[in-house]
Amino acid sequence: MKSFYEEHISQLQEEANELRKEAKSTNNEASGYQAALGSATNVRWSDDTFNNPIQLTKDIEKFQYLLADFTKVKGKSIKIDENAAKNLLTKYECKTNLNSKEIKNYLAAALQRMILETIFNNADNLYSFAENSETFADGHLESYIVYHTQNLVWYTNQLAKHREGKDSITTITPVKIRQQAYAALGSRGFAKSNHPHMKKLVIDILNKMDKYPQEPIPKIQWFKSGAHIETHLMEGSWESGNIKENEVDFAFFPLIIAEQDSQIFNKAQVFIRPKQNGKFQKLKEYFY
Repeated sequence: MKSFYEEHISQLQEEANELRKEAKSTNNEASGYQAALGSATNVRWSDDTFNNPIQLTKDIEKFQYLLADFTKVKGKSIKIDENAAKNLLTKYECKTNLNSKEIKNYLAAALQRMILETIFNNADNLYSFAENSETFADGHLESYIVYHTQNLVWYTNQLAKHREGKDSITTITPVKIRQQAYAALGSRGFAKSNHPHMKKLVIDILNKMDKYPQEPIPKIQWFKSGAHIETHLMEGSWESGNIKENEVDFAFFPLIIAEQDSQIFNKAQVFIRPKQNGKFQKLKEYFY
C-alpha cells in the first residue's frame, strides 16, 4: 500500500513540474508578446535617432543660420533695389520708416520669410501632384508617398472609430504609419542628383531673390603698354622712389573692378620698363 501512495505522489510531482514548465513557457511567451506590443504602441523616438525632437531642434537652428547667411545683403559692394525692397516689406505689412542702411537688415529678414513661404507652399503642393496624376512618375515619388500616407492614416482612423475592439494597436496605427512614412522621407526624400522637383524649387527661389539685391557687375580692364603706373590699381616689381620714371611694359593679368562703385576685386599684374623720356633713360643714353 505504501509503495502505491509513493508512486502516486511521484506521478503528481512530475505532473506539477510539467505544469510549472508550461506556465513558465507561457509566461515567457506572454512577456514577448507584451514587449512586442509595447514597441508597436510606443510612439516616442529614442534619443539616438535623427527623428528625435532634440535633433529636429538642432536641424532647425542650423537651417536658420544657413538661411540668414544666404539672404545677407550687407556690405558696400551689395546694392539693393530699394523700391522692390519696400514693396516686399509692404506685402508683409511692415510700416517702419527705414533709411538706406536700415532697409538692408529688414530686406534680409523679408527675404528669409519669402523663401520659407516658397518652400512651405511647395511642400503643400506635394499632395496635389499625386492626387491629380493618373500614372506614376519617378520625379513625383515623394508626392505619391505623402498622398497615400495621408489616405492610409485617414482609413485607419476610421477603422479605430467605427469598428469594435479593445486592443491598443489599432488606435495607435495611424500615428505609427505617419511617423514611419515621414521618417523614411526624412532619410531619403529628394536624395537624388538633379531631382526635378528640387531643381525647380531652387530656380524659383533664385528668380525671386534676383529682384532685390544687386550684386556688383565686374569690369575687366587691360592697361596698355606705356600707361602710367598706378599702385592702387596694379602690382609689379618696382621701388617706391622711381615709380614716376617707369611705365607699364605689358599687363599679363587684368584689373577687375566693380562698375558702380569702383570696388577693386583684383589688381592688374604688370611688367614695367623705364620711360622713354624719363631722366634715367636720358642718363643711360648720355653715358652709352
